[in-house]
Amino acid sequence: NATPLTVIITNYRKDGSEFQNELTLSPIFDNYGNLSHVVGLQQDVSERVKTNTLMLEAQLKAEESAKLKSDFLASMSHEIRTPMNGVLGMLNILKETNLDKHQKQQLILAEQSAESLLVIINDILDFSKIEAGKLNLEPIEFDFFKEINNLIKSLAGIAHKKGVELLVDLSGLISPFMIGDPIRIKQIFTNLISNAIKFTDKGEIELSIDI
Repeated sequence: NATPLTVIITNYRKDGSEFQNELTLSPIFDNYGNLSHVVGLQQDVSERVKTNTLMLEAQLKAEESAKLKSDFLASMSHEIRTPMNGVLGMLNILKETNLDKHQKQQLILAEQSAESLLVIINDILDFSKIEAGKLNLEPIEFDFFKEINNLIKSLAGIAHKKGVELLVDLSGLISPFMIGDPIRIKQIFTNLISNAIKFTDKGEIELSIDI
């Protein structure tokens, strides 16, 4: 085999100090194809080996840190989402009681704020799932019209505060029912509309949905 052989071995200098020695051995053959000589080249690669070791250690620490962060985000998201669902449940119960017009308006605002916070919590949980490679989509049948209308209601107040009108055109859709993951779809539209509101100072924002 005429392929050179390269190995890194621990070697020692005359003063006894240790260093990493890269040794490359190349075979030399005579005219008859017989091995006649071996040429050896060696060099001190201690710094390179040290650098590679430090880079590997840094990578392992970064991966460990990322896992700890993902685990923390997942844990905290679950801990926060549970009481938030409780808050939304109590608000729904409260809506069934006798309230005056002002109280109903305050209840709507509280519900919108709670739903917006729940979206943020879900985003945090999804981020940790994505980093861990565990985000799964759930394709189910859902009422798209209902989901979009509820979403627009929760964001319309923010737009109106800026003096911006939020319009929705669903005339291009034949049926309100679709197969997909309603939570992810709402998150996508929430991000798109929120950014549109953020970067629109006047006029209107139109959400047009077609097949």
